[in-house]
Amino acid sequence: MGNVIVSNTTRTPVSNGSNWGSVAVTAPTFAAQKLYTSQDMVAQGIDGVNKELDWITNEAEPFARLTYNTAGVAGLIYLFQAPAETSFYCSFYQRRHSLTDNSKCFKVNGKEINSPTNFDKSNITITSGVSYTGSNLKAQSGDSQTGSNDNAFNYDMTGAKQGAAYTRAAPTIVYGAPAIFSPDTSGTVWEHYEYYSKRNSDGTPDGELGIRVNGVLQLQIGDMYNCADGFQEMHSLGLGEYAQVNTAPFFEDYKKVDIGYDRPSWMLP
Repeated sequence: MGNVIVSNTTRTPVSNGSNWGSVAVTAPTFAAQKLYTSQDMVAQGIDGVNKELDWITNEAEPFARLTYNTAGVAGLIYLFQAPAETSFYCSFYQRRHSLTDNSKCFKVNGKEINSPTNFDKSNITITSGVSYTGSNLKAQSGDSQTGSNDNAFNYDMTGAKQGAAYTRAAPTIVYGAPAIFSPDTSGTVWEHYEYYSKRNSDGTPDGELGIRVNGVLQLQIGDMYNCADGFQEMHSLGLGEYAQVNTAPFFEDYKKVDIGYDRPSWMLP
């Protein structure tokens, strides 16, 4: 896979999925090594017993397999090289193997509102179902001006909202898919996920969220409050990141990760 495809790109993408395959490691030694040769995508929460991470090379394209034997934090973490950027794009492929178990397949970590030196509160989480189980893809966020925006409410891919009430002006659903999207759970299909997120400016609902799956736009939200004033800075994004476990073990596969900072061309005006 080549570089990120974006419009009006003025910066080189910060990572390139073609670097995958240059490191061949297995859990638990993976935690001490980098997945990329040039960028900081590292494992977290891997102990080789409760959470395992293996690099699989027996298919046409190598991939990372996360295995969860117990619930909790574990995944692949990318540390933003330019945390002051207020937008990002991420593309990756995921293969799911379970209907009843899955992780926060994608999460962005930003500054913690009560501790400005820490970065452990997300502005967006993408998962399926409730409590990370089920079959409906959802985006979770919040709109607080002064508090945490960690999963206050969620949207399915039609744009329907559930959870807490808005605390500021409601955003605009620019596009919602005609039907709820349900990821494949057969363990045989690689699905291509693309996400774009822009943080709102202080006091201004100019945040954005875009989700595309398998080349088809699923959800776009504009005029959005999605972070507290002064807390736009991004620390990291995670693949996997946290999982509930109903039937152990279960595993998820990831490959071809690309990350950039520019708005992708598939976003609507």
